[in-house]
Amino acid sequence: MSRYIELPEHFIDQNTFDQIIKVFQKGGIAIYPTDSVYAIGCLSNHQEATRQLGLIKNQKIERAELSFIFANIKQLTDYIGIITNPQHKAIKRNSPGPITFIVEPKNKLPKPFHKRKTIGARIPNHPFLLELISKLDAPILTASLLDEDEIITYTTDPNEIYQIWDGDSRVDLFVNGGYGNNIPSTVVDLTQNPFQIMRQGQGQFR
Repeated sequence: MSRYIELPEHFIDQNTFDQIIKVFQKGGIAIYPTDSVYAIGCLSNHQEATRQLGLIKNQKIERAELSFIFANIKQLTDYIGIITNPQHKAIKRNSPGPITFIVEPKNKLPKPFHKRKTIGARIPNHPFLLELISKLDAPILTASLLDEDEIITYTTDPNEIYQIWDGDSRVDLFVNGGYGNNIPSTVVDLTQNPFQIMRQGQGQFR
């Protein structure tokens, strides 16, 4: 791991943001906090970075359990297919927050995801991430950072996470945002009628 950045409690200076943006734009892979658990991800339109992320997850990237995180509803709807009024209301009512929506993508989705019938998408309730994504030219492709421990599914202590990944050349940046949660996001399939909760996590779908 080549870079470590600790987020201040209230204010992130522009120089720090520029360093983080540069890592993503160059195709780097980062570990960062979200409004649920810590996650690992990269810029979704950088094919080599997405391939490397698939290798880290030990899954073929075309079928890997990954989600796209967006800065706002407008950006999200640019990437998903035609949505019904109930779908739009559900996304608006539950965003930003720890809810991942299963939705149908548009052709704008970058390769190798352009052939997928559905994707996971969410708008996290995390000021750092929302500001970061708004400054990037594509959404972030992300996955929850699972712990290899058989008992602990998600590590909440950022120092422990850093110790686990420090020295791993596949990860270019670690963003310490303080203690994370140990419950992942709730997953809701909006392609089904009625909508179906696929995983009950931290968020309460309304």
